[in-house]
Amino acid sequence: MASDGRDPEVQRRRLRVKLRVARDGAGLSQKDVATEMDWSQSKLLRIEAGTVTISTNDLKALLRLYEITDQAQIDEFVAMARAVKAPAWWSPYRNQLSKEFATMLSYESAASIIRNFQPLLMPGLLQTDEYARATLAEMTAPPVDSDAILVDKLVEVRMARQDLLGSRPDPPKLFFAIDEAVLYRMVGGPGVMRRQLERLRSELVEPATTIWVVPFAGGLYQYMRGSYMLLELPSPEVGDDILYIEDARGEWIIRDDLEETAGYLEAFFQMEQIAHRNEDAVALVDRAIAALDRPGRDDTPESSH
Repeated sequence: MASDGRDPEVQRRRLRVKLRVARDGAGLSQKDVATEMDWSQSKLLRIEAGTVTISTNDLKALLRLYEITDQAQIDEFVAMARAVKAPAWWSPYRNQLSKEFATMLSYESAASIIRNFQPLLMPGLLQTDEYARATLAEMTAPPVDSDAILVDKLVEVRMARQDLLGSRPDPPKLFFAIDEAVLYRMVGGPGVMRRQLERLRSELVEPATTIWVVPFAGGLYQYMRGSYMLLELPSPEVGDDILYIEDARGEWIIRDDLEETAGYLEAFFQMEQIAHRNEDAVALVDRAIAALDRPGRDDTPESSH
């Protein structure tokens, strides 16, 4: 499964930003445009907000009003407008996904940089099939242990995310930060946990992925109580990070809020100061694997007592 960054949600965001920039460049107000196009002002507001699509004919007329005559630019606008109407890669699973999670998947598929923090569970992009299955069966609300078909579909989505990013011709830069607690929280039993930790260990020695493990000795740090993702898009006209937050209260997608996004980004960077990175974290993972073999194992390493 490949992605060319043309996910409809991403293209919708690009189109609305570029249309606002084009209108500003033409020196026109929304009221001016609505009058010239014989539209209601609310129609233009919805187009620029990305809540409705725009037909190719309306788009070309709008570009003429903005005095955009370069054919390459016009073709780019038209391509974006058409891409907005295409199905997203996750559309076969739309009935199993929350709106927020589906939106995150769209941005993730086109992101140039992905930063993910997880305090309790392995990041979804690093999970094995069996770890993902055990997690989703237990953690989905309400519990879906008896609904094997739903669990299967959710696992398929999680594995498809990994395949999608791995097959991109321009793969994103991946940064993961996890708390050491992730290494010891038993998921699916010792066998599942061992294979998951071995997968993590193999990722730690891969230069393409940056992984930080925050040790227990690192103490407390900002935003450690919930997981979040920061997704950076490649388009220069869409420079804001997308923030996806998931905790016990639910899920949130935060766009166009530079202040809140910057707070999470700063917190993510601060973790680097106390975390073990990649090969330096291998010893922590090896200790967690060894703990699986100890009779009457304690889920915390001796050094943390």
